[in-house]
Amino acid sequence: EERSRELREIQAQLIQSEKLTSLGQLVAGGAHELNNPIGFVHANLQLLDEYIDKLLKGEDDPEEVKRLRTAISKLLSRSREGTLRVKEIVQDLRTFSRMDQAELQEADLCEELDRTLTLMKPRLREGIEVVRDFEPIPLIRCYPGQLDQVLLNLLMNACDAMPDGGKITLRTRKTLAGIRVEILDTGPGIAPEHQSQVFDPFFTTKAVGQGTGLGLATVYGMVAEHRGGLFVDTEPGKGTRFSFWLPSSDSG
Repeated sequence: EERSRELREIQAQLIQSEKLTSLGQLVAGGAHELNNPIGFVHANLQLLDEYIDKLLKGEDDPEEVKRLRTAISKLLSRSREGTLRVKEIVQDLRTFSRMDQAELQEADLCEELDRTLTLMKPRLREGIEVVRDFEPIPLIRCYPGQLDQVLLNLLMNACDAMPDGGKITLRTRKTLAGIRVEILDTGPGIAPEHQSQVFDPFFTTKAVGQGTGLGLATVYGMVAEHRGGLFVDTEPGKGTRFSFWLPSSDSG
């Protein structure tokens, strides 16, 4: 019992470490995403100050007053759009970082995929096309925070495999026992001598400092904890497909 407890603690620490690493990367990208709408709103506020100053000074030309009011209305509308974008980014980061490991919840994996894609926008702009092939799937009872980590790690690996751009296809399917999610990339694939090691802890083909070797091992453990299975199908020069299946809420 003592040994099992220690192993569970180590697993929890590894999961948290990997999550913090991923969160750090997301925050770095999110900072750029936040800078755009914040800069836009800041510029709008400067224009608003000028327009309101003109109105307060008593502009006599009715047409000019009408133009200023219209311009102010547009600036306010666009500023609200900018602040809404900031709110969405912050909310997605908060959702991803949620600490709900001990609480099972029902979740829609299509929605979780969309949320993860939103967080990854900075990475996905680097010449990577995303294709959504979503079919309606049943809700699953799960730890949403863990599955967000699973999706994020698999998507980041797909991006890393295509530094010069490519295509990622996301596919969801209903199965007899639950659901299946597939993430396919058009990267170079995994070399035959490495295929049996991809889920081994600390194994990585990335350069020093670019990978811990814990990403896929952590993903494998999280999927297993949900009574599911994780598989890889790859062919050198033709890309890689990671797929995992999970039991649905009504499958027991």
